[in-house]
Amino acid sequence: MTSKQSDMGGHDDLDEALLKDVHIADEDLEVDDKHSKHAKKKAKKLSKSQLSDTDRKRIKRKKVLIIGGIFLAIVITLLAVPFTRWPILNALGLRSSIQFTVVEKTDKLPLNSASILLDDEYFTTTNEFGQAEFENVRLGQHTLSVRKNGYSREDISITSGLTTSAHKIELISIGVKVNLDIRNWLTGDSIAGAKISLGEDAAVSDKTGRASIVVPPDSEDKVQLAVAADGYLTQTVPIRVGVESKEVSLVSNAKNYFISNRDGKYDIFSSNIDGTGQQKAIEATGKEDPDLLQFSVHRGNRFAVLVANRDGRVTNNRVVAGVYIVDFASNTLKKIDDGSDVRLFDWGDDAIVYQMTNPDLNYDDPALTQLISFNVVTGRKSQVAQANYFSAALVAQNTVFYARADGYREDANSPLTSLELSKGTSRTYLDGIIPSYLTRANYDQLTLYGTNSQYYSINAGSGSTRTIDRRVDNDLHYGLNPNGAEVVWAETRDGQGTLLSRSTKQDNTRTVTKLSGLTSPVRFVTDRLAVVRVVTTTETADYLVDVPTTKTSKIVDVSNIRFVGTIL
Repeated sequence: MTSKQSDMGGHDDLDEALLKDVHIADEDLEVDDKHSKHAKKKAKKLSKSQLSDTDRKRIKRKKVLIIGGIFLAIVITLLAVPFTRWPILNALGLRSSIQFTVVEKTDKLPLNSASILLDDEYFTTTNEFGQAEFENVRLGQHTLSVRKNGYSREDISITSGLTTSAHKIELISIGVKVNLDIRNWLTGDSIAGAKISLGEDAAVSDKTGRASIVVPPDSEDKVQLAVAADGYLTQTVPIRVGVESKEVSLVSNAKNYFISNRDGKYDIFSSNIDGTGQQKAIEATGKEDPDLLQFSVHRGNRFAVLVANRDGRVTNNRVVAGVYIVDFASNTLKKIDDGSDVRLFDWGDDAIVYQMTNPDLNYDDPALTQLISFNVVTGRKSQVAQANYFSAALVAQNTVFYARADGYREDANSPLTSLELSKGTSRTYLDGIIPSYLTRANYDQLTLYGTNSQYYSINAGSGSTRTIDRRVDNDLHYGLNPNGAEVVWAETRDGQGTLLSRSTKQDNTRTVTKLSGLTSPVRFVTDRLAVVRVVTTTETADYLVDVPTTKTSKIVDVSNIRFVGTIL
């Protein structure tokens, strides 16, 4: 028993020793582990210190790429989700534009003046083409409300992306739709771009002249539509609700100016080009002698020149007439000169040329007659020449051609001379040849008959001269259009009045129309519309001619007053 116990006791002592040894071994391992980590760090540090610059850069790039890749992946993830995409891009200051086209759902015609409200905050309206645009719009979802009287309301959601977005919006007509076909009153041609208005609502005609406008269902039985187009008079058109279509003819907004003694005096009147809207522009004094009256309108159709003895003055037994400029913009009259034997010549580009004698001088005075130009645009008056009289004088292609003459001093007679009205340059022709008379044979050529009984042709533009056989010319008078590209004139051909036209750059003469009694004066009132005078045994009237189409219509009865170039 005892020995056994001793053996057991010895066994217990051995186990404790073993446990102690194990405890000591764990501590050693921990210490060894710390030493090992330290050694690894030292080794790593030592390894880094021994890296070359190239290796260091390669390792650094690798780290940057890894970090950048992680960041990019995060950004892409955020931008892929609309909830986070738009706030990020808006925070970066990105904006875009949104464009709209609003049309009628059935016929697809653009709707003008449609109201567009963006996010209950930003407002715009469509133009004549049904178009509108919002600029500098934040990216993302937006609400849109589109309205127009007589049409359905459209409320939609749209997304504004990184690029400009375009949206087509169709509205349904809920009122009474009226179709209008807009035409030119003279030619019947369709008018594109005409604007039809009903209150704040509007529509624009397409290339066929068709425009549609919706009359609200609560409108009265009869409504008034305003129809307007560039170059035309605005017209008010009554429409009965229920009428589906109507043709509207618009008249050019050009004016005609004429003299009439319908009231017993020779007043100056204005009218619309179709003869409507006649009203007195300048009232006569009642002293005017019709044999002295001369009247001509500038190609710009704002100014005119009038020669009239409005005050009935007589000096040294000579009737004195005034030269007046009429401004139709204000219907005012301004005297620029007065004298005896006043004669108007043709217009240059913007200057009227006339001659007159001084009633205070004797008939043998070498300065009795003056040749004068007045520019209606600049208001400048200039003396072209003076002489006892002029044996030849006319205006062609903005140039005055004249020849001084003296019935008392033969050595005062001069050859043909010219003065260009814009540049002021002068020229002499056929030195030693004294003109007896000068006529305008055509747009480019003048015919001169000299005291040597010889005929000459002179080019008005180049100034070249040549001898020609005897030729009898009608003295022609040309009307220049506002843009200076075309002229019209009247001739008698085959016993009938004929209106002709040509370019100012080339001789492409063509017959526009023939009218019995058609004569001068003829003048453009627009670049394509010309007013011509018709004098027959039954009427004296102004007619309107659309030069490209030759369509013609009577304007008004007038008094047949002397025109530019007529010898008194």
